[in-house]
Amino acid sequence: ITAIGYCEKVITRSGARSGDFVVVSHLPGWSKSGLELLRSGAKPKDEYEKQAIAHHLTPTVPYQRYKESFGDLNCATDISDGLLIDVGHIALASEVNIDIETDLIRSEIENSQLAELKLPHKDLVEYVLTSGEEHVLLGTAADPASLPGFIVLGRVREGKGVTIDGTAAKLRNSGFQHRWN
Repeated sequence: ITAIGYCEKVITRSGARSGDFVVVSHLPGWSKSGLELLRSGAKPKDEYEKQAIAHHLTPTVPYQRYKESFGDLNCATDISDGLLIDVGHIALASEVNIDIETDLIRSEIENSQLAELKLPHKDLVEYVLTSGEEHVLLGTAADPASLPGFIVLGRVREGKGVTIDGTAAKLRNSGFQHRWN
């Protein structure tokens, strides 16, 4: 892709700093839930299932909200491959450790419509961690209070790699895996 124009601030994956908070524009997990519902072949039973399917088939991107957040983000990327994979891209580019906190994820799920989905199986925390094609903005910021509506899911620390609750994360098979042949 070639972009021509002017930008006030370049935001890359390499700008995360130790002490930053890991933030997302909204809770991931909807696209994978929608895909799971579509794969089951069942008709959607309620508005939450319809919403999940819509997130997967016809996502919307709140461009203006993202644009307004850019001044307060130190780095950013979209969640296209899955939260863990994409947070790994930031950790690698920024040469930092990123620790995702499952208690923060559980709390956000409990306070969201995602909790209303009646998926007969799965751990919604796993869906948040691995759902791709989300159209969710993932980034880091020194002050998450400056980003209204964004959700804090972890912290950036000195070190390398990705941890979940302080334990090394297994990134393999944790989202979409590109294969280059």
